[in-house]
Amino acid sequence: MTITKTVTGTFGTNCYLFENQDTALIIDPGETTEAIIEFAKRNKNKENKAILLTHCHFDHIGGVTAVKNIFNAEVIISAVDKEGLTDGNINASQRLFGEAIVAFADKTVQDGDVLLFGENKIEVIATPGHTAGSVCYLLGNVIFSGDTLFRLSIGRYDLPTANAKEMMQSLNK
Repeated sequence: MTITKTVTGTFGTNCYLFENQDTALIIDPGETTEAIIEFAKRNKNKENKAILLTHCHFDHIGGVTAVKNIFNAEVIISAVDKEGLTDGNINASQRLFGEAIVAFADKTVQDGDVLLFGENKIEVIATPGHTAGSVCYLLGNVIFSGDTLFRLSIGRYDLPTANAKEMMQSLNK
C-alpha cells in the first residue's frame, strides 16, 4: 500500500493518491498536477478505483473533470454536498473567480457507509461544519479529513453551508 500526498493550487490543498496491487484512489484533486496525471494514467486500468471528495469547495474539486477524463473512475461525495459540485455560490468559486467551477458526482455517500475497493474498506464519517456535507474517509488507521482538521488547527466555518456548532460537534466526534 502506498499513500502519496501532493499539494495543489494557490490554496495548498492536499490531494492524496492511494494505490496497491488492485486499487487506486484519488482524494480531493483540487487541481491537476503532473503527479496526479501520472498517477491517473498509471492506474486507469485498475478495476477498483475512485475519486473521493471530502467536500464540495472549489479547491478540492477543481481537478475532478480533467482527472476523471483520464482515470475514468467514479466521483464520490456526500449526498449533502452533491449540490455544491454544480453551484458556484456553494463551492465558493463564483465569489472568488467570477465564474463557477463545476464537477459532477457519480455516487453519493452518507455517515456510516462502507466503501469496498478490492480488499480495502473505507468508512465514511460525516463531519459537518466546514460544509454541511463534509466527510472524512477512514482507511485502516489513516483518516483523510479534508478541511475538517488541519495540523494544529481546524477548517473554516464562515463559508456557505458552514456551521461553527456543527464543526465543534464533528471535532468532538
